[in-house]
Amino acid sequence: MIEFKNVSKIYKGGQVKALDNINLHIKKEEFVYLVGESGAGKTTLLKFLIREELPTEGDVIVDKESVVKMPGRKIPQLRRKVGMVFQDFKLLDKQTVAENIRFTLEVTGRSSKEIKEIVPYLLEQVGLSDRADAFPRELSTGEQQRVAIARALSHEPEILLADEPTGNLDDENSHQIIELLKQINKWGTTVVMATHDMNLVRKHRARIIKLEGGKLISD
Repeated sequence: MIEFKNVSKIYKGGQVKALDNINLHIKKEEFVYLVGESGAGKTTLLKFLIREELPTEGDVIVDKESVVKMPGRKIPQLRRKVGMVFQDFKLLDKQTVAENIRFTLEVTGRSSKEIKEIVPYLLEQVGLSDRADAFPRELSTGEQQRVAIARALSHEPEILLADEPTGNLDDENSHQIIELLKQINKWGTTVVMATHDMNLVRKHRARIIKLEGGKLISD
């Protein structure tokens, strides 16, 4: 499903090696933690999978297709296949919960009829049916992250990437978000979650891939 082949990333004229010869394979429908301290290279790896960045060396394969060699016209197709959830939610402040999700569906070309069906379904899946008309500022941080997850699921991705999704949450909300991600994984979605919170990882066991200083040190 996902493969990194001899992947390295070098910044600042060759002075900073963010990733160093990463070789890694993630199977379809796996749940994987990508762990390591800030600067370990976790976010850079995730950015390769949506082609927000490209490696300096090596290749990245998603669903048997090279992201590195992919023509520009196919990038939107890749980003429909790969959903992304961020630590800072990236919600539109002046739009309601339902409107945040609706906007993403409109951008991807869904019809009005489809949108009317999909938005309440997604809100139900993340436990926010009663918050459809609320604005982000009226939500708890845990609820805001649930909206971000619903939005990422709106185009039915085969892969869901979560970059420190519990970084701004307390223990209880962090637990709930992990349980939601695990449920999404059970539906058949491959989930890759970047985190530095080893206590959380120990409580919710899954495959752990550890990066340190841009190197893969354990799997």
